[in-house]
Amino acid sequence: MAADLELVLPSEATAAARCRRVISVWLHTVCGRRESCETCDDVVYAVSEAVTNCVDHAYPGRGRGSITVRATADDDPARGSAADVASALAIVRTGGGRRPAGVTVSVSDQGRWRPTPADPGDRGRGLTMIRAYVDSVEIVRGESGTTLTLWCKLECPE
Repeated sequence: MAADLELVLPSEATAAARCRRVISVWLHTVCGRRESCETCDDVVYAVSEAVTNCVDHAYPGRGRGSITVRATADDDPARGSAADVASALAIVRTGGGRRPAGVTVSVSDQGRWRPTPADPGDRGRGLTMIRAYVDSVEIVRGESGTTLTLWCKLECPE
């Protein structure tokens, strides 16, 4: 199984493109595929949108900060039966070459998001789009920043 990924990016316009390239390569390693599939494309898009949201919203008027992307391949017990997960983990531990059930990716910043305007115009759809591409999304906002964590079941063709 692929190693976990940690990527620290400057909060600037090029961050999303760099993140797309790195996440794409990592996902191909996780899935064991050379070419992209719809599931991998969905994860890449969702993560790219989350990074773009950090660039656009996390550090207004405060200069630039950083964005941290962490990704792990997993068999999350909360998303499958205990028997399925135990079986999958046993196969992974013994090197059976099994693809993990899914991937978890978190995108974090240390900024303060500006309030959503009453009329966002043609903007303000990023979180809706992220939710459409993955199986679950959790957002934690706090004094030290915001973390968006997504999980997607891997349904890549063999």
